[in-house]
Amino acid sequence: MENDQEILYWTRGRFSFGEITVCCSDQGVREIRFASARQKNGRRKTGKTERVLRAAGSSQKPGARLARKTLHELKEYEQGGLKRFTVPIDTCGTPFEKMVWEELLRIPYGKTASYGEVARKVGNPRGARAVGMANNKNPIPIIVPCHRVIASDGKLSGYAGGLRMKTQLLRLEQGAL
Repeated sequence: MENDQEILYWTRGRFSFGEITVCCSDQGVREIRFASARQKNGRRKTGKTERVLRAAGSSQKPGARLARKTLHELKEYEQGGLKRFTVPIDTCGTPFEKMVWEELLRIPYGKTASYGEVARKVGNPRGARAVGMANNKNPIPIIVPCHRVIASDGKLSGYAGGLRMKTQLLRLEQGAL
């Protein structure tokens, strides 16, 4: 049996909140990684699919153009000029994870919601921990704004980029930077 092959294009940028690598398929943004997870060209197996990673550079392939556009939108976001991302997303996850990520997209710029509030909105009122796990698996933080989810007591908890970055993103959105 022959394996499927998926080509993702990546590009990297520096931001006030850290270095970010964006990976895109031809359909949309697949991953955003923080500096701790360096990206290189190469191949990786995920199940039966072989992922081929290529630098976006000046390629005119749809995924490469999307990677560059995503980086541009992240820069606009950082400067306070973009409140809602327009790039398409192409996430892989369980049905529950995708439902949570869709709900995160409904949290307005500059606002927060608790894990419990998100759980109630996705029909799982006792699922605050499950929402936390879905946030943990969110492959495109910032665009799918898991940084806007906080503990029920108003405290910040867990974030892939660290609590310092989560604080910076929330302050940016609330006009405190």
